[in-house]
Amino acid sequence: MPIPQELNNQQLTFECPQCRHPIVRKGTWFKTIAAFKCPSCKASLRIGYPEKLRLFERHMGLRGKAQVNPCGPQDITGTGISPEPVRQVRLSRR
Repeated sequence: MPIPQELNNQQLTFECPQCRHPIVRKGTWFKTIAAFKCPSCKASLRIGYPEKLRLFERHMGLRGKAQVNPCGPQDITGTGISPEPVRQVRLSRR
């Protein structure tokens, strides 16, 4: 299964398994990197293909839960996605 390309330019968060420090980088960075050091605890970390796939799938799931709302709250993330999910209501015609 290929790693989704939709998140290449999105900021993804990977949590250091040693100290739980969040490591935030673009999807393209996670795709190309295999080993790196945690900026907090300096632990040497390896991220293989299965871990990368889980990381991208988790973020795809989070992205699917938030909905684009061009008329709603200000987009503070720069992603075009509202920070709060939007409730859609279907109005019936009478």
